[in-house]
Amino acid sequence: MISNVLTGYGHGFVIHHSQGILHARKVILATGGRSIPKSGSDGFGYSLARRLGHHVTATVPALVAAGARWIRCFTRHFPVSPIDVKLTTIIKRRHVDSRTGGLLWTHFGVSGPVVMDASRFWCLAQEQEETVAVYGSFLPDQTSGTGAAMVHGPSGRHSSTLPSRRRSDS
Repeated sequence: MISNVLTGYGHGFVIHHSQGILHARKVILATGGRSIPKSGSDGFGYSLARRLGHHVTATVPALVAAGARWIRCFTRHFPVSPIDVKLTTIIKRRHVDSRTGGLLWTHFGVSGPVVMDASRFWCLAQEQEETVAVYGSFLPDQTSGTGAAMVHGPSGRHSSTLPSRRRSDS
């Protein structure tokens, strides 16, 4: 495992690694991102590239599922198969993203394509310590009035059944 790469010794590099030291005229830096630190993908390559004088574009983990303790109550009441949801991300009170897609309720929180796609905005805001909120519409094709009528029924009383899911791809 490489622990450091130094320049300025002659016209090459000095590479410090777990087996000792290696001198090289050229170095190719190929590294993973920061998505799974337990696997060694902790961003070391980015810090190394900066130390060697390269400009590195800021990155954040993406394709991240969202977890929260309060979500566990939903997992008993909602289907395991994906439901179409519209997620809207607001950063510093500014709308930055809206997308509709499949959401899955899991034992740890929510996942699915729409959550994974939207996660990049949430992660970036968290990294920059900005205020972020993600809102979900579980009736993305309905107006608020139509949604209320579906839940309360035409008489205005609370319905005991939820509307069946409409899937355009089934």
